[in-house]
Amino acid sequence: MNSHAIRLIFKKLPLAAAGVLALLFAGCEPVEFLLWSPDGQHGLVVGGDEIALVDAAGTIVGKPFAPKDPKTPMQVEAWMPDSHRVLAVRAVKAKNWSEIAPLLGVERAQGVIRAADEMLGIIRTYRGDWSKFGDEDPRFKAWGDHLDFAAHYSIGSGSSSAGWEGITTVLAYLRERHAAEIAPLLETEGMTDGNDSIPEIYELFSRNVLPGEAPAEQLLVRSVDALPWACPSPDGRMIAFARIEPERPALCIVSAQGGEPLQVDEGAAQAAWTPDGQALVYQKTTVPFSAVEKQAQLGTLTRRQVRDAAGNVPAKLADAEDLAGVLFSNEQNRVACLPDGRILFAGCELSLPAVETARELTLFVLQPGATRVLERVVNADAQKKLPGGIGHFTVSPDGRHVAIPGTSGEVAVLSLETGEVTEIGGYVADYRDSSKYENSASAPVPAWRTASELCYIVPAGDAAGGARRAEVVLQPLGGVPRAISRTWSDELTKGFLPRPKP
Repeated sequence: MNSHAIRLIFKKLPLAAAGVLALLFAGCEPVEFLLWSPDGQHGLVVGGDEIALVDAAGTIVGKPFAPKDPKTPMQVEAWMPDSHRVLAVRAVKAKNWSEIAPLLGVERAQGVIRAADEMLGIIRTYRGDWSKFGDEDPRFKAWGDHLDFAAHYSIGSGSSSAGWEGITTVLAYLRERHAAEIAPLLETEGMTDGNDSIPEIYELFSRNVLPGEAPAEQLLVRSVDALPWACPSPDGRMIAFARIEPERPALCIVSAQGGEPLQVDEGAAQAAWTPDGQALVYQKTTVPFSAVEKQAQLGTLTRRQVRDAAGNVPAKLADAEDLAGVLFSNEQNRVACLPDGRILFAGCELSLPAVETARELTLFVLQPGATRVLERVVNADAQKKLPGGIGHFTVSPDGRHVAIPGTSGEVAVLSLETGEVTEIGGYVADYRDSSKYENSASAPVPAWRTASELCYIVPAGDAAGGARRAEVVLQPLGGVPRAISRTWSDELTKGFLPRPKP
């Protein structure tokens, strides 16, 4: 950010969309670093500035996305069921206001124009030194000093449309309509190339990634709001995705061939397809996410049918069905639909009235039907063995086991048939203290290659790993782990394999 004047305003504004994403998915929370294809034959390693394709043995067989290319994804979301294509999201700079406006919608676009007109009036009447504009003109300070910038200008009521992205959207409008009049300010602030005053557009797309195949790409969605999550239906014909809208996330679906997205619900940041691909199940809340940022809120476990038996989207969706009440927070909204029809989710046990909020996160299964049955998966003794990243659980392809990460790299496997917890991976690193390591890595989420093989990380010096750095191992359940990442470069692994300082 080059602008001193605009930076002064930015400090006082609510968090931008990127800030909301950081609260939802970043920090010291476990992150996904390896995504195995449904057939288990290939995996995508996502780390550093690179994305590599590996085979079942961990050997790198390609790099389907060129580093620093404008079309390189900022996040890879999921494999398509055909094990050839992946879903990914990238951010590209908008060309101009004319490209941005249709994506905003009428109300938000009008709010941007109103904010721009007020800013333009201030610029037109300023007669001082442009390098002191942000310090000297109280009108400019007041322009961005509203308690809720986005709500004041009808751009939105939550934090995701405020902050820097809101400012850059205003500047994009002014550059296109009043370039000469705002030129003195942009020149003083070193923003003449446009990169700092043009917002990003987020694109959801699918793409072939296997070696020897043409990298055919299908653009699915373009949005001015961040797209933090996406998942294909079991048959691959529909894509569910979340969009961080101004007040709360919107859960949407779109054809795998592209087209107009359809909003399913709001207040949900991710979901799971039922095994038949006809419905989505998700945790949601009706309160603004600005409130969720501060503390957990009441929500629901909800199911909504979005397709008929033939896989078609009906002209009018059936009403959503609330299955259970939950305590909703940013860190525990993952849901999994098991092959036997049960629904697995993380949550806190809570009875009302209560004098304090429940804090122990655990796993539950819900059996839908005429008489719903809700059960806690683990007993009190097994609960003590569960690492801290319960909200980031991953289910094996056959639905029989759940892998649970910890914030320091620990891994435990829970049997959904017996409730038994097996600790298979211990402490790896203090990811919160970057001063101990050469790189800044995040705690990993274990990745299932098959129903009985799990990838996780072991620390430097581990017999299954290596002496210099942590390594990724592949372990058959009940078997011996073997390292698969020894040939992966430090550049590729810097985001998830900590390297101790000499």
